[in-house]
Amino acid sequence: ADPLGRAARDGSLRRNFQGYTTDPSTILIGLGASAISECPQGYVQTEPNPVRYANAVTSNADMIVRGVGRSMAQQAVASRIANLLCQFETEVEPGDPVDLAKDMLADALVRIEDGRITLTEAGRPYVRNLAARVDPAFRSTTEQHSVAV
Repeated sequence: ADPLGRAARDGSLRRNFQGYTTDPSTILIGLGASAISECPQGYVQTEPNPVRYANAVTSNADMIVRGVGRSMAQQAVASRIANLLCQFETEVEPGDPVDLAKDMLADALVRIEDGRITLTEAGRPYVRNLAARVDPAFRSTTEQHSVAV
């Protein structure tokens, strides 16, 4: 009876920067000091200082302190990564490196057929590893916030 479990089974599970959700909206509006909002075109953050944030609200001033835009190509990459993280599959793009998942194929962690790459049951714990390979901006580093399996 878990809504996230049902969404995972029926294919409607989604992911935003805060985590997994059943909400179909592509827009997430953050409220309050230091809140982050997301839309397909990018992210914005409000003033992190609560006093300055409150002053901006009461004086009807701009409370956004930073924003990061996403190009159409970045939006497409984000969509592919979300598909991997939520449905364990995504399309294989013509520009994907040949060795994108060569080792994962050899270990039977993924299948590639009909223009799609799908994680096998054994490969699902490694979904973040594959997602990182799909992202051309990803740089492997020991200073990451979290490490995949």
